[in-house]
This record gives sequence, structure tokens and C-alpha cells, in this order.
Amino acid sequence: MLSCMAVGVLGFAFHLSKDVADSGAVSLERMRAYAPIFAPLLFADLGALGLLVVIRPMQSTHSSDQN
Repeated sequence: MLSCMAVGVLGFAFHLSKDVADSGAVSLERMRAYAPIFAPLLFADLGALGLLVVIRPMQSTHSSDQN
């Protein structure tokens, strides 16, 4: 899950550098059409959701043990 998050952040950086390197400036049209910068962040979202699923049951079992 952490690797998914790392891949998402790296992909975001690579897509952003591709969009900026070709034109030399930030253009919303290039980000939307050529290398969409938010597409790789889906990997980071999935990794974060996976961590939430794993961490949540661990917290509930620890709280029931204390009672």
C-alpha cells in the first residue's frame, strides 16, 4: 500500500514535469489533455484507502481488549 502511494506521487511528479518541460509554463489544457497529472494520484488514493482499512480494525480490537 505504501508502494502504491509512492508510485502515485512519483507519477504525479513525472506527469507534471512532462507538461511543464514541453511548453515551459503551466497550462491547464496541457495538463488535461496530454499527460493528466491527477491520473497517477489514483494510486496514492487507493494506497491511503488500503491503509485505512488495515489500521481501522487494529484500533477497534485494541480498545475492546482494554475493557
